[in-house]
Amino acid sequence: MLKKYRVNAPFPWRKGWTMANETLDLSDCEAQQLLRTGRIEPANQKKKSRKTEDNH
Repeated sequence: MLKKYRVNAPFPWRKGWTMANETLDLSDCEAQQLLRTGRIEPANQKKKSRKTEDNH
């Protein structure tokens, strides 16, 4: 079963390179290592925003 994933960091894929924010349909075994290294995330997951601290 294929699931949708969003690319966080480009990587070589099927005779080319992926692009950041591109959506790929991957099987669990294809996605496993890419998830561990942070190159992809589930497409339905919202991006984490970086909060800044006020130094007042």
